[in-house]
Amino acid sequence: MDDKEHGPWKHYYQSGEVKVEANYINGLLDGLQKAYDQQGNLIQTQTYDMGIIKASSN
Repeated sequence: MDDKEHGPWKHYYQSGEVKVEANYINGLLDGLQKAYDQQGNLIQTQTYDMGIIKASSN
């Protein structure tokens, strides 16, 4: 069994609010990753191409 992340992924604060949304392909970040503060406001975006960061904004 392969334990690598694959597909849409979310990490949550204890409050239940989304902390990070990302997408993985065979364990590598790919596409847009979004980070949120505890109130649900978007605080950072990063774009990945098969694990390599291509762009970042905050």
